[in-house]
Amino acid sequence: NVQVAGDTPPHTVLVRNIPPELNNFANLSTHFERFGVVSNIRVQHASRTALVTFQNGFEAHQAINSPDAVCGNRFISIEIAEADADHK
Repeated sequence: NVQVAGDTPPHTVLVRNIPPELNNFANLSTHFERFGVVSNIRVQHASRTALVTFQNGFEAHQAINSPDAVCGNRFISIEIAEADADHK
């Protein structure tokens, strides 16, 4: 279970299983900006994850509930980031 730092806003989503060629700011912002204002993206190459912070929770939930594959890759998963432990 991947968890994130305690200062993570509740409107942050955790994106997992991102292939290295897709795990960059340009690809992730292009995909997620369609759901609302993206205020921060933290790419984590070693764990093949990223944290995407939206302006509000509604936008984060729109991204999670979208039927569209993240960056066109159906193996990439997305969920609300848990904000109560260190990221592993």
